[in-house]
Amino acid sequence: MTETESKSTAIAEPASDQTVRTDRKKATRGEQNRGKSNREKPNREKVQGYIYRGALVLLCFLAIVALFQFYMSALAVIRTFVADQYRPVFNAAFNLAVLLATGIGISSVVRKIE
Repeated sequence: MTETESKSTAIAEPASDQTVRTDRKKATRGEQNRGKSNREKPNREKVQGYIYRGALVLLCFLAIVALFQFYMSALAVIRTFVADQYRPVFNAAFNLAVLLATGIGISSVVRKIE
């Protein structure tokens, strides 16, 4: 055998105990850091979820108030511009339109939930 062949086939000596312990400590610290960031991430996502849900509730409340005010204003417009004898017909038509719109909205939401 030549010298180059013996060098390439030489078996590496095992690492000292000190090197192995240091590598284990580094690996353990890395795992702890990864675990720490994984624990913080769901908490942050929970907080963001609560914020989004709170915003959704607030916006829905505002939408309900605006819808109620619109409904009352529409009835006032009917009272103002429609003759007394035709008011019940216009009120019924308006209420039917509102009922149909809410029915479509409710059925759409129910389909999305399922």
